[in-house]
Amino acid sequence: MPLPHANITGSLQICPGQSTTLTASGGGTYLWHTGATTSTLLVNTTGVKTVTVTGVNGCQRIVSVTVTIPNGCGDPNLPAGKTMGPLLPVYIYPNPTTQSFNVGNASDVIMVEIFDYTGRLLRQVQRTENAEFNDIDIKLYVQGTYFIRIIKTDNNFSLFKLIKE
Repeated sequence: MPLPHANITGSLQICPGQSTTLTASGGGTYLWHTGATTSTLLVNTTGVKTVTVTGVNGCQRIVSVTVTIPNGCGDPNLPAGKTMGPLLPVYIYPNPTTQSFNVGNASDVIMVEIFDYTGRLLRQVQRTENAEFNDIDIKLYVQGTYFIRIIKTDNNFSLFKLIKE
């Protein structure tokens, strides 16, 4: 019996705070990694997205795509090495970094949180600990991708991808 001609279409790059709709095709039924059983899936996180497509004959094919954060999210006029989030006029620099990073335009920021690539909270930096949110030390962290959540006084936040070299 032939396998279904399964496919996933949709934008595979999103900036923090954005979403995209992925559409599976080529089968009679669909089962996404989230448990959803529709042909479309609203995605607001990065990473591998997988769907099992079942054809009318009962044969299955599993297809996957990877949703990523593109370079250039935020303000195109931002100086090189700085990244701006969509909700706050704040930025982090340098990015990538080897030892530490800074938060620019941090006057309304109350907390900076550092997460590893799995979403595990590694550290919270409060204004009482670092008044200007400068030179936030990450030198003991291994090389890789980290996510930085910057929380403002009104509880809005921006999320940044930080590369530790």
